[in-house]
Amino acid sequence: MSVGNICSRNLITVDADDAVSVAEQRMEECRVGCLVIVNNNQRPLGMLTDRDLAFRCAQSCNPSRMKVWEVMKPLPQCVGEEASIDEALKLMRGGPYRRLPVVDRNGRAVGLLSVDDILTFVSNEIGEISRLLQQESPEAVGHRASC
Repeated sequence: MSVGNICSRNLITVDADDAVSVAEQRMEECRVGCLVIVNNNQRPLGMLTDRDLAFRCAQSCNPSRMKVWEVMKPLPQCVGEEASIDEALKLMRGGPYRRLPVVDRNGRAVGLLSVDDILTFVSNEIGEISRLLQQESPEAVGHRASC
């Protein structure tokens, strides 16, 4: 399974030159805690989380004057949409990152992969395996044979 199949394709972005207040408003409107900062070609430049805003702007930030590039984390790492989940987990553990921008073959941001996306996928797979095992248990097979 590739990262592109499980990542969120609802990517919320802002420009590095936008005011921090624009980023805050976008997070609130979209009810997200993370934005991907992109250039004009949709290539990721960095990420900005609600936690970044809380810690980096708490003391001396004027959100209408400070620019996103002043508080964002420069791009930590990206993962290609064709990459395996295992590859993405290795990048996350090596970071450590909880989220990775997903890029297409041209390096344009097309999604965001989170640890939660991976956990949801794995949980669903375990549930499916459990259902299959229950169907093949001796009791289930015997019940079908007697019908």
